[in-house]
Amino acid sequence: MREMIFQLPWWLDAVAPHAWDEVQLHEGGQLVARWPFQCRARYGLRTLTQPMLCPRLGPWLADPGERQGRHLAQHKERLCTLIDRLPPFDRFAQSFSTDLGNWLPFYWRGFSQTTHYTYRFESLDPLDQVRRDLKKGLRSDLSRAAKQLEVRESDDVEQLCRILQQTYQHHATPFALRPQVIERAYRACQQRQAGRILIAVDEQERVHAVDFYVWDDHCMYALARGRDFRFRNAGAPGLLLWHEIEHAARLGLAFDFHGSMIESVESFLRGFGAHLTPYSRVTKTSGRRRALEALGLGRTS
Repeated sequence: MREMIFQLPWWLDAVAPHAWDEVQLHEGGQLVARWPFQCRARYGLRTLTQPMLCPRLGPWLADPGERQGRHLAQHKERLCTLIDRLPPFDRFAQSFSTDLGNWLPFYWRGFSQTTHYTYRFESLDPLDQVRRDLKKGLRSDLSRAAKQLEVRESDDVEQLCRILQQTYQHHATPFALRPQVIERAYRACQQRQAGRILIAVDEQERVHAVDFYVWDDHCMYALARGRDFRFRNAGAPGLLLWHEIEHAARLGLAFDFHGSMIESVESFLRGFGAHLTPYSRVTKTSGRRRALEALGLGRTS
């Protein structure tokens, strides 16, 4: 199973310093499974969840290298062990990697699951074919945008946060990202050449859109995207995403759009022709937590 950037200790140190922990499983002196989480406490209740800027977390399992039947049995054993090693909690809520398709061990331990979706390119080779498979209107928008806008790399985190906040407000979504967290994540990526901020600007130096994207050894993620809706018809969001796709292709990586469940955003992402890919949102709530929620207390993310 591939380890996502969001599961790596250096990323977790950046987005949740001194606030994350993990359970591990070793076999024969080798680490074969780990499960990071963030612990939050409110009203005397403990929630195990994922930190800000970690759209997916969940367990990581080493590839057992066994035949399929033994592979599934070993995954079951390791997942059950990790679940049993979690610290006590009143609520658990995490979104898992797209690689973790088997949530049966969680079902057997009393967890609930909701399927969410993202769009992914597992391969971008050949890139010319990916371009040809774009929705016709999107291809036209990209060509027009490329003539009117310039794509640049930026290190202006303040500008990124400002445009992100405007985008969240446009979609009537609470802006829960703290600028200092974005700053730490971006600086940590800079040190490891694992992330960039891109902006699309016009001839008058007006910023139309901004993206923060990151990558690991396997995949590139369009992590945070914002736009100025005064320029909604200029094609800037698509142009930035296409530059990121080209970058992923040069590095030989998969590309994950970090898909949105917002209908209008999903429609836009679908136009790139990537594969609709499910992932699990897994939760569990204790009886004590449910009792307090019935009284209007204890509601945390």
